[in-house]
Amino acid sequence: MNISKALKRKKKLTTEIEKIKGLIQSSNNYTEPNKPVYDVTSLIINLDSKTTELVDLKSKLAITNIGINSSIYLMAELKGKVSTLKNTSTSESVQYSGEREIIRKSIINTVDMDEMIVDLEKQIEELQDKIDYYNQTTNI
Repeated sequence: MNISKALKRKKKLTTEIEKIKGLIQSSNNYTEPNKPVYDVTSLIINLDSKTTELVDLKSKLAITNIGINSSIYLMAELKGKVSTLKNTSTSESVQYSGEREIIRKSIINTVDMDEMIVDLEKQIEELQDKIDYYNQTTNI
């Protein structure tokens, strides 16, 4: 199984586990003479099985991803930087408080900030392509 398929399986397992947990919580108590729709004991056994599979899959992914981890980490940091820059004000204005003039300036103007963001997003896209290729061509 390649990494791409393993990541899809991981996502599916995570969803299944959350559903099972919800069923356990909602089915454990009941009012007599009604019986719960689900067998909680079987659900717990199923939860254990799915959890074991998920842990095994995550462990294999962690080992396999050693070859691409630096790109994954760099991409995450660049995304954080883009978010910071997008939320950084570049507005400039002149305001008056009574007779006092207050000049608001930015160190990096809007055009330069936008260029920085475009450059970072290009780097992110290149890293994502590299990661996608690795995920499609590397087996766990």
